Amino acid sequence: MHRFYLPQITFEPNIIINKDTHPELFHQLKNVLRAEIGDQFIFFSGKDNKEFVVELTESGREFHFVVKETREAHTELPYTLTLIQAIPQKSEKWEWILQKGTELGVSTFIPLITERTQRKILPKMERMEKIVIEAVEQSGRVKIPTISTPLTVEKFTTQANTHSLFASLHSKQSLQEHLKVLHPKFESISIIIGPEGGLSPKEEDFLLGLGALPFSLGMRTLRLETAALASLAIVNELLQ
Repeated sequence: MHRFYLPQITFEPNIIINKDTHPELFHQLKNVLRAEIGDQFIFFSGKDNKEFVVELTESGREFHFVVKETREAHTELPYTLTLIQAIPQKSEKWEWILQKGTELGVSTFIPLITERTQRKILPKMERMEKIVIEAVEQSGRVKIPTISTPLTVEKFTTQANTHSLFASLHSKQSLQEHLKVLHPKFESISIIIGPEGGLSPKEEDFLLGLGALPFSLGMRTLRLETAALASLAIVNELLQ
């Protein structure tokens, strides 16, 4: 069943979609999906954990839907997951991290500028938001992740009730080992992934001084996008 994010709509018993109010969705329903009477879809607003199963009752100049079911989605993680990711050299890698990170439950993406960061320019916010919205729709989530403005390591601060961990080529302890002994009453986890070449010793010392924990992802040197997604998958596996 196709899912659509409609942030501004009020989920009354009857919902009307037309070319003026929702041009992109109208185009998709009419020209891409060729929606027919009786077809069902899922709409959600991102404001809570609710999603709405709707059925098409009238089409033409407008699409009329009736809400058939309101239900709670159980696809969000029980804590806030933040990915603090050094900006890759290629924008395609950043977009890929946004897409896959959203699928893995990231609540906030923070682009990180480090000593070894070679690219500091991100894609346009409109494009990045479109990527995460499409990933939310596809994956069954109901909350849209936020994308922050770029941050330097020196500006990074830890938050109360947050466990911050960073990938390090010098750590002997795995991410799994850290996660198994974390205090259970946490509200959020921040995963920090450095650039190609890793964080500098100075940056690692700075993070250690803030109480962030270094972790290893094994004996092999991973690309930054691989390290990010491997870390997020481990968090999902151990803490859902």
